[in-house]
Amino acid sequence: MEANRVSAVVAHLAAVLSRAGAHNHPDSLLGRARALVRWQLKVIARRRRMVATRVALDALDERALKDIGLHRSEVRAAAAGLYAAERARRHAQSQFRQAA
Repeated sequence: MEANRVSAVVAHLAAVLSRAGAHNHPDSLLGRARALVRWQLKVIARRRRMVATRVALDALDERALKDIGLHRSEVRAAAAGLYAAERARRHAQSQFRQAA
């Protein structure tokens, strides 16, 4: 009788585990909800990193900002990760002007 109980528990556990995998499928409603929550958590974490970076850069004085190649007006873009692309664009434009 004990063997029947164990096999029933194992069968139930196998059934539960097989259904659990279906909930993680991206096409299921629960899978989509989980993906949405994961995406939102990533956005929140990225926003927190940006705010922490901006606060740290705002705490620097003008001389320290100049040492790292930033102006006070560029702090927000640098914290958002947009500054590198803008700086590369400006550098390319200046190289083009020098070549002409």
